[in-house]
Amino acid sequence: MFVTRLISGIVLVILAFGAIYAGDLVLLATMYLVSLVGFRELTKAAGVNKEGKGFNAFECIGFLGITGYYVCLHFWAFGAVIMLCLILSLMCMLGAYVFLFLLYQF
Repeated sequence: MFVTRLISGIVLVILAFGAIYAGDLVLLATMYLVSLVGFRELTKAAGVNKEGKGFNAFECIGFLGITGYYVCLHFWAFGAVIMLCLILSLMCMLGAYVFLFLLYQF
C-alpha cells in the first residue's frame, strides 16, 4: 500500500514539474483538471453527492463556476472580471441552496 502511494506520488510530482516547466496553456489545463477533480472529491466528502447518483445542481453550478473562472483567467487576466465571475458563481450556488433546500440533508 505504501509503495503504491509512493510511486504514484513520484509520478504526480514529475507530471507537476512538467506542467510548470511547459507553462501557459499546459499549466492552465492541468490546473483546470485538478480543480474539477478536487471539487468533485469535496462534494463527495461533504455528502452533497450520494454514491451511485449523477451530478446534482450544486455540482453543475460548481463545475460551471470553475470553468468560467479559468476562461476568465485565460482571456481577461485582471481582477475585476475574475472577481465578477467568482461572485456570480457563488450567488448561483447560494440561490440553488435556497431553492433546493428541502432536497438535501446537510
